[in-house]
Amino acid sequence: MSKQSNDSEHMRAKWTKFEEMDLLSEYFDARRNLSLATDKGIKSKAWTQLTAELNAKNKRNLTRVSQYKSKLDRLMRDYDLYKEITNLSGCGICPDTDKPLLDDDVWEKLIEARPKQKGKLKEFRKNGFEHKRICSLIAGGS
Repeated sequence: MSKQSNDSEHMRAKWTKFEEMDLLSEYFDARRNLSLATDKGIKSKAWTQLTAELNAKNKRNLTRVSQYKSKLDRLMRDYDLYKEITNLSGCGICPDTDKPLLDDDVWEKLIEARPKQKGKLKEFRKNGFEHKRICSLIAGGS
């Protein structure tokens, strides 16, 4: 994982798709462990353990658990948006790529209606959402 400096004290983490998948997989495994799970997530000790394991595995030095929590929250928000798009009437899903299949005018209207999510919508249109399956499991199969 590389880091981009915003200033001398704060570093913004950059994530690869593999690192994102590692985070999602570790979180999913922790949720399945009854001693680490809570009703809505995982216990603090599980986050501490997850942070240490992912730092070691990916040779990182993210010292704040909140960095991992924030990334997980963003990935799950991405999943919610992807799911919302794929649940639209008339939306198909490419069986090979998981790309949402919508007419060009529908994509244009979505992007116009959600300017803050323009980049993510364009990414879904071009590439689908590669974390769809694990995010679905984390969300409870929804």
